[in-house]
Amino acid sequence: MKKTLHLIDSMGLGGAQTVVKGIFEKQKDNSNIFLYALRKRDINIKINHQNIFINNSKNKFSYNDIVIKSLSINKKS
Repeated sequence: MKKTLHLIDSMGLGGAQTVVKGIFEKQKDNSNIFLYALRKRDINIKINHQNIFINNSKNKFSYNDIVIKSLSINKKS
């Protein structure tokens, strides 16, 4: 099965975050979907799924952690 990575700016309160939460919580056992938020916000929507990753940076365009995280995901496959 193919792996799918969903990228989102942040997990702050919003419509896109609510949609993503519904997708991931309805597929709790699906280990082939991943969510990566590009930055951390003060208030984040919590999602109950094993493959949720949030970049620790509050900066909008900080990609170092993304590269490191993607390398670790590829090693698991």
